[in-house]
Amino acid sequence: MWFIYFINFIFLLRQEWIRMGVEGQDWVRENGSYKITRPLNEETGNFIGLNDLRPGAAVYGSVMILGDDFAARNPAIPQEYHNVARTMYATKQRIGVDAGTVWDYNFETFFFDGPNYSRLNIDVGNELLQLCMVDGDLRGAFDNWLAERHLIIDPVLDELNAAFAE
Repeated sequence: MWFIYFINFIFLLRQEWIRMGVEGQDWVRENGSYKITRPLNEETGNFIGLNDLRPGAAVYGSVMILGDDFAARNPAIPQEYHNVARTMYATKQRIGVDAGTVWDYNFETFFFDGPNYSRLNIDVGNELLQLCMVDGDLRGAFDNWLAERHLIIDPVLDELNAAFAE
């Protein structure tokens, strides 16, 4: 395990090399910022990916711990995209977390297992989607769906209520 921590430490010091390639060949520093010098892909207009240019680089990225935060500051991505992403995250923070409308993830319910619950084999999302596409009385269709499946659903609801009732 110490080896992974050591490699991660080294990679944090040289993350530019791992993420952007060789300094002077794939990128340069100009006026305190980075400039990507890799060739552009003519079809997409984006820079050729480092893994396509230097296939061995992918190996180093796969052993980094939490190396995925680089995308938020990757100089190969146009600044306009970074600005849009930052605005979206700020908006999510403002209308979600700050306003209290985002619920915490409940691992107890996510990992819950019980005899009736584990036998439940209904894809509820798909079934409800099919109900929404029915012509006519949606409420009646839902009531019929519930009546047809109550022998399966009721024991599961009882099990969940018994486990999580406060």
